[in-house]
Amino acid sequence: MTRNHAEFGTIKWALAFGKTSASTIRSIRASGYSKARRCYNFYSDKRYAHAAAMRALSAVTTLGNPRPYYIERTNDTGRLYALSWMDSLEQKHPVYHYMRDIGRRQRLHNPVL
Repeated sequence: MTRNHAEFGTIKWALAFGKTSASTIRSIRASGYSKARRCYNFYSDKRYAHAAAMRALSAVTTLGNPRPYYIERTNDTGRLYALSWMDSLEQKHPVYHYMRDIGRRQRLHNPVL
């Protein structure tokens, strides 16, 4: 396993997922249509990829600069939610997906949380 690779389901992986999503949204805002089209090139129908890129361009202006993740805190534990770039651009507001629970011990020993 490489140094920058996080194991699936870990806190590091969830944070990286959110940061990558926020970075993708920022790069679409900065680069415009060409970057949006590259993000949606997995569609086999080029007309659908064009429409998705145009929707992303219109959504990125209303989306703003969302946080990559947030933590819903309770008394002893917390829940980690990460930003999803595809769902956020589709729905035109930040969409966060639940990633995992965070225990008290993990919050104390992880400086990011």
